[in-house]
Amino acid sequence: PDDSWTWDTFLDTAKALTRPSGDPNTAGQYGFETRWHENVFAPWIWNAGGEIFSADGTKCLLDKAETIEGLQYLVDLIHRHRVAMPPAEITQFKLGTNAFGLTGKIGMVFNAVYFLPTYRQASDGLNNQEWDIAAIPKGKGGRTTTNPTAGLGMWKGSKSPEAAWAFMRYANSKENMELWVSENMDGMPVHRGAADLLLKDTRPPKSKQVFVDAFKYAKPAFTTPYGQRPMSVFKNAVAPVFNNGGNVRQAVTEAMVAVRTAMDEEVAADVKK
Repeated sequence: PDDSWTWDTFLDTAKALTRPSGDPNTAGQYGFETRWHENVFAPWIWNAGGEIFSADGTKCLLDKAETIEGLQYLVDLIHRHRVAMPPAEITQFKLGTNAFGLTGKIGMVFNAVYFLPTYRQASDGLNNQEWDIAAIPKGKGGRTTTNPTAGLGMWKGSKSPEAAWAFMRYANSKENMELWVSENMDGMPVHRGAADLLLKDTRPPKSKQVFVDAFKYAKPAFTTPYGQRPMSVFKNAVAPVFNNGGNVRQAVTEAMVAVRTAMDEEVAADVKK
């Protein structure tokens, strides 16, 4: 796929790559693999024109119409169009989060750069395939993808701020970031020199520049310090629909009282401090 592909052409591609096995004891071939995690479903929300949290970080917007539309599209890939491997099948064949890497029967997967070691070390599947990466398809809301981070922060009450700062400076140095890449951690390093080391790696995928270009339109799923508990409540409530199919709007509507309560309590606790 190139820069022009959309949700429609993505679905057409997934359909073309799907071949049901017809045997309950054998994994079928699917066009797509996905999972129920905010870093994975957030882009489908954003690209439908939805949001997860308000701009000031105090409100949860998971019941916004466009948000629900994006989630329903993702659920439908599994249970309506049947082009994504069902969670039950992933569990049955003990594939965990690596059906794409292990089976050789998954056409596409949405995951981050830190999955590269997992894919490269797969004992089957990808070792027998040609594979590459591409940008996520555009929705009616445009193209946004998740930028999960592994960041460092210093507690304001630290008794050793100078030592903490020295460690943070080393952790983000070119020397350590190059070690990060060479030891196959394969997160996208913050140091440009180390990033170049990752880009020059001759192993698949070939189009690693996509990882760099994504920073132009990527953002983190969590844009508020109050979101962890509300998101957990939401995910637990809607997971049955992701796993088994159904009406996302109904599940979200039923979940939002508890989600908003959790959000309000987190904000109030912070204000009280």
